[in-house]
Amino acid sequence: MGADLVEWQIRVARGERFTREQQEIVFRGHAIEARLCCEDPARNFLPQAGRIALWEPDRTVRVDHALVSGAEISPHYDSMIAKVIAHGATRDEARLRLAQALENTVVLGVATNKAWLAAALRDPEFAAHGATIGFVGKRVTALSQRKANAEALAIAATLLAATCRYGEWTAWSNNPARTMHAKLSETEIALRHFDDAYHARVGNTDVTLRIVALEAPHARISLNGVDKAVSFVIDERIHLACEGESHSFENTLHAPAQRTAGARDGRLVAPMNGRVIAVSIKAGDAIGAGSALVVIEAMKMEHTLSVPHAARVTAVHVAAGAQVAPGQLLAELETAP
Repeated sequence: MGADLVEWQIRVARGERFTREQQEIVFRGHAIEARLCCEDPARNFLPQAGRIALWEPDRTVRVDHALVSGAEISPHYDSMIAKVIAHGATRDEARLRLAQALENTVVLGVATNKAWLAAALRDPEFAAHGATIGFVGKRVTALSQRKANAEALAIAATLLAATCRYGEWTAWSNNPARTMHAKLSETEIALRHFDDAYHARVGNTDVTLRIVALEAPHARISLNGVDKAVSFVIDERIHLACEGESHSFENTLHAPAQRTAGARDGRLVAPMNGRVIAVSIKAGDAIGAGSALVVIEAMKMEHTLSVPHAARVTAVHVAAGAQVAPGQLLAELETAP
């Protein structure tokens, strides 16, 4: 017999008596909910904002959401974008269904905790009922989204070549002596196409793959004889979903050299969209390592920015109340002697 808990909460709040006897409440199966959030587990779950390039929720479980591809995730609200709920006859069945559903979910364009949640559900400690309130703190680094491997980079470069979206690829040739070059984020990739296959050199690793089917935003790639289904979007970046992981690469082949963002090069920059709620420094101030410099509010959370070394403030470019974007210069510093 099912029970509508929300209905009974309302009835009890109105002063009605709960008329069900304990023996009438029948336990049937298990359900587990995961809250999908725009946040980066590798950066201490820093909230993220931006445009969802591709959204394809898993259809085997319940997903509560209001998303579409192209939706803008604002920095002004909570970072949660969907609830993913799986049911099973046992806890393990529900747990594994939810992990699989999260891995099958495609959300590209903005960093999320999707892969972290799936890894947590498959973690032996969680599976053995051993997870406590300290589980996240202990396992955050180990469960954080893995860095892209050579195969993911090779797939991204191949899709970039096959769709000819950038000028450096438009002179593509089947001549095996002709090598096309890409630079995705910080990784150099050399790519050749012959014998109906793409041959990629990623760093010191060779990867050979074939495109079995390609109809954007989906493709099927054969790698070492194993077919892999991937989803992708190419805009200003190359977004790729493969084997439960999400990646976003910048095509930096022709990008000019840039200074590293952050206080290490004397520049304190905003790590996210948000509103500045406090500025604790002014030009000429001497600051100690770890001192609070600027506080940014994003998605109902406050984030304090500091530097790991003593420094002197040479310029401040923001004031309380300002809206800032990722990479925006907040202050200039010089390292103290």
